[in-house]
Amino acid sequence: MELFLNDNFKVLDLLYNNQVKINKAYICPMTQQEIGEGLGFSLMKVNAIMLTLRQEGYIDRYKNSRGRYVLTTKAKKLLTMLEANKGR
Repeated sequence: MELFLNDNFKVLDLLYNNQVKINKAYICPMTQQEIGEGLGFSLMKVNAIMLTLRQEGYIDRYKNSRGRYVLTTKAKKLLTMLEANKGR
């Protein structure tokens, strides 16, 4: 949970809110540069956060392609839990 009390959550939330459905899969078709621009982060910072999110099992690349990310079930459960606790 501590992982998401900072900028990691902002990136994960941006990915979640920018998903589109392509071939029965929900993906976020944004490059790291676009993610950085959207959040005001440097490319290096986004790259480090994306690496952490991948290593921790929250995101993955869609079919190993650049600029297309999928949220894992683990990420979706976390976002659902955080959203449910938001009003508390």
